[in-house]
Amino acid sequence: MKKALIFTGLLWSLTAAAQTGYEINVTFKPFKNQYIYLGHYFGKSYPIIDSAMLDENSQASFKGTKALSGGIYLVGYPNKAGFFEILIDKQQHFSVVADTATIAKGASYVNSPDNVLFTNYQQRMSAFGRAISGLQAQLKVAANKADSAKITEALTAEDKQVGNYREELINNNPDALLTTKNTGVAYLNHTTHTLSENRHGLIVDVHTTQATGTAEREAAKVMMPVVPEEAAGVLRERLAGSGRARPVAGRPGDQVGVTLFATTTVPVL
Repeated sequence: MKKALIFTGLLWSLTAAAQTGYEINVTFKPFKNQYIYLGHYFGKSYPIIDSAMLDENSQASFKGTKALSGGIYLVGYPNKAGFFEILIDKQQHFSVVADTATIAKGASYVNSPDNVLFTNYQQRMSAFGRAISGLQAQLKVAANKADSAKITEALTAEDKQVGNYREELINNNPDALLTTKNTGVAYLNHTTHTLSENRHGLIVDVHTTQATGTAEREAAKVMMPVVPEEAAGVLRERLAGSGRARPVAGRPGDQVGVTLFATTTVPVL
């Protein structure tokens, strides 16, 4: 019996030792024999903290002996042409499968409940955002007060659904990185930024960051490459020397005009 206890203790110690540091196994199609990168949001920069070579099966591993600090990380494409976001917190040994053909719907994960929750959250909030943006566009062209009242009622209902979803998410996942719990109350932890074009109100880019005093400006810089050059010039002028976060926009009615919602269209955690 004593030998069995010693063996069990040794096995537990070896298992615990094996879980130190981080190991993130990535399958990223269609890339092969190219480097991918692991980056981290840090103030105004996105430092690369690790890199790994994809093999013939589009597989690679980010590994390190020291655990990473919790937060939103970036998996950078080869040639740093783009990235997708992952959460890293207590679970630092997991696998992710991504494909550029389906990345808009999110990656899939093994042994990472935080990232499953994060991906579901992003998809759900994006759906709410599209619904609300559509109703807001209808409200602008409402023919009469009755139509306006009906659309406003629908907007209120959508807003209530968002609130209920957030409340459920917080209550069911009080210890997740996506939510923060302090004395029983959840506080703002992450925010989602949307970029939309003026003529039709279509969302052309979405970016999620940790909630900080400079998050809106930093998100604008990340999303700027998708903006036509004429409108990007306006964005740059508004961002230059800006001491605080505020909405920035192209000229109203301009075909190439865009609007960055510095405060999110949909409340997020």
